[in-house]
Amino acid sequence: MLHYNAAMFKMIAAASLLLAAFSAAGQTSGSQSQGLPTDPRAIFKAAAPLYDFNDPALKPWHMKAHYQLYDALGKPGETGTFEYWWASPKVHRRTWTRPSASRSEWSTADGKHFYQASGEALHYFERDPISRILRPLPAPAVLDSPQMVLQSKMAKAGGIQFHCVMLVPEKAAAQEGSSTVLGSFPAYCFDPKAPVLRFSYSERIFTTVYSRIEQMQERNLPMEVRVMAEDRTVFSVTVDSVTSFDPANAALKPPVDATEIPTPNVSLSSGVAEGALIKKVPPEYPPIAVLEKLQGTVLIHARIGTDGKIYDPEVVISPGSVLTKAALDAVTQWQYRPYLLHGHLVEVSANIHVIFVTPR
Repeated sequence: MLHYNAAMFKMIAAASLLLAAFSAAGQTSGSQSQGLPTDPRAIFKAAAPLYDFNDPALKPWHMKAHYQLYDALGKPGETGTFEYWWASPKVHRRTWTRPSASRSEWSTADGKHFYQASGEALHYFERDPISRILRPLPAPAVLDSPQMVLQSKMAKAGGIQFHCVMLVPEKAAAQEGSSTVLGSFPAYCFDPKAPVLRFSYSERIFTTVYSRIEQMQERNLPMEVRVMAEDRTVFSVTVDSVTSFDPANAALKPPVDATEIPTPNVSLSSGVAEGALIKKVPPEYPPIAVLEKLQGTVLIHARIGTDGKIYDPEVVISPGSVLTKAALDAVTQWQYRPYLLHGHLVEVSANIHVIFVTPR
């Protein structure tokens, strides 16, 4: 765990710097003042209705935001705009627009899904800004799983002690007890005075910071979200406006030439994907990387086909290009057990971690 201790320190330090900067501008508008429960499950229970942007009782709304992309090494790339129209839990639309790509997706009242796209494929972080802005909490099925243990942790950032809840698989909790390092598993850190999510940890790499929390129909809407890998930003999105609109708006109707999405996208957790791995080719540690003491995690997002092979690998983050190549050379040879959904073979997506640690 020593490798992750250093990484967690950098993640918390990054969150601390961001939160300190955002404090000067004022982070929360109209936040709840009833205080934060101490029990981990009670915290999520109190926060859940404040992040339910799919409640049928909500009035139709339209959100417009802009975002910044970065390459795997942290160099700024293209900027884009993201729009989301919500009329009901079933009827909504989302649209991405940037110089090299555009995409729109529609969900209709009859439960169907359509899309139109041009240019390159969407990058890893921009595929689902909805989850980062509007659905930042873990799914109820995850929280209610008997295989999941919720551990309370404290983290100091921006001069403030935040109450964090870490989601630890039952087996890991039994092995490590309460000594599990914050960030080794997904963790959610809340404002000490209210059930307002301020930052979270995921994939043992990323820190996501939520700032300028505004009230939108009595929900907590983060107007700025920044994702960091240790001390560098890898994605950022800023909400520009949220307005009401007529649910009869033509924007919600897919055009006649839109393509129907036949099957839902299935995304496997890292742990499930690792359990399905049946052939693993270890990466070769490049001699130049050993000499330069270059180490860290290469995170690859990829499709696992119905044949169990890797397709369309995308490097999300990497310590350096030499390790990127070594990781891709290995992972593209891996073989997984094909995934069954309702008795049928389906493609799935998964995140793959390739960790390089310089030999002692």
